[in-house]
Amino acid sequence: MITMKKYFFVFLLVIVFGTKLSAQNKEERKMIVAAVMENDRKLEEFFKASNADSIAELFSPNCNLIAEYSKQIEKREEVAAFYKQVFKSGISYADFELEAEEHKVYDDLVLEFGVNTIKFSKGGGKTTTTEKLNYMLVWKKSKTGTYQIRAAMWNSVRNPCE
Repeated sequence: MITMKKYFFVFLLVIVFGTKLSAQNKEERKMIVAAVMENDRKLEEFFKASNADSIAELFSPNCNLIAEYSKQIEKREEVAAFYKQVFKSGISYADFELEAEEHKVYDDLVLEFGVNTIKFSKGGGKTTTTEKLNYMLVWKKSKTGTYQIRAAMWNSVRNPCE
């Protein structure tokens, strides 16, 4: 709970002071968003290939992943272990699509909000389930100049009360 409060506080600071932190020009923003979206495509391919190690490589070494029905994950190695367990459990992704609805660029951070559509089967089954998830990715520029996922949050679009 403390970590969630910390991220909420950071998110508010970014929103409040965003005009001072935002990238200097439109061309620079376009290049940054293009780099992030290229990483989105990689993430999609890695999920479809059930490649947990490659998924984890897109995360920064000290990251946070908050996924439904899971404890908070705080290290790249834990991200790899989490997705290896997901794939080992028999979940196979026929499709994994990130549809970014908004990118907010701030200095060395990019907040990405969107909808993730997944088509998956369980246990090698022939029945495919389609689900939509809301997501937020916080991309941070690394020392090497690449953007890595610093924080990721996923939750279902479907209302469980319906």
